[in-house]
Amino acid sequence: MSWQKPTIQKSTFSETLPETKTQEVTRPQQSSGMKPFSEVATDGRAFLDQQYEKHGVKNTFQYRDKTGTFRREVFSEFDLMDLDRRMLYAMTNNEGGQFTAEEVRLGESWMEDQIQQVMFGQGSDPTDYQTPIINGIKFLDDMASPEEKASFEWIEARATAQFMYEQDQRDPIRRGKGDDESLSTTNPLVLLLMSAHGEMWEAHKTDMTARLENQSAYKSAYQQWLSQQDSFGEYSLDMLV
Repeated sequence: MSWQKPTIQKSTFSETLPETKTQEVTRPQQSSGMKPFSEVATDGRAFLDQQYEKHGVKNTFQYRDKTGTFRREVFSEFDLMDLDRRMLYAMTNNEGGQFTAEEVRLGESWMEDQIQQVMFGQGSDPTDYQTPIINGIKFLDDMASPEEKASFEWIEARATAQFMYEQDQRDPIRRGKGDDESLSTTNPLVLLLMSAHGEMWEAHKTDMTARLENQSAYKSAYQQWLSQQDSFGEYSLDMLV
């Protein structure tokens, strides 16, 4: 039986909207700084509640599996706004168990769109393979919060991008425009997952069905990440990045 990554359990989703906060929020908090993550989540809760009141939304369940409709009908004016990523991560992580399943998917959609816009937004060159990777790496390094950087999803994304970048740099055609740019990382788990990519690269020479999750370095990185989850407080998460 092949090894499988255990499912990470998050807080239970709320079945209905939590009680609307009295805090007045006219737009998403653009600079959360290093306020406690629980307060960032409260900002997100208040932001959502204000929009629901404005649009007469009583229960998000009506948008189950309809994230695009949810965004268009309730949050259209925010689709082009640079929403605070730390607040969005609090939503997607269901911080405090105060966000619904639909809100979590909404946050995930916004976060993914932020990266896609940075990598493939207006003015990008479709023949340039390397610049989008460079932009994606810089976004993950500069814009992700300490909480997001401590997640295994961020570690996977950062390692994948770095591995792709370094593989491109080895290409004799030298694709892209960032040949001389160093984007190296000292994050030990990212480096370990890059080794896992190398293992899979070699495995594909004889078995194209080989998966990253089954490589020994991946398993080691995941187990090390699990062991760290209860070892760092809210303000020491930057030690991991």
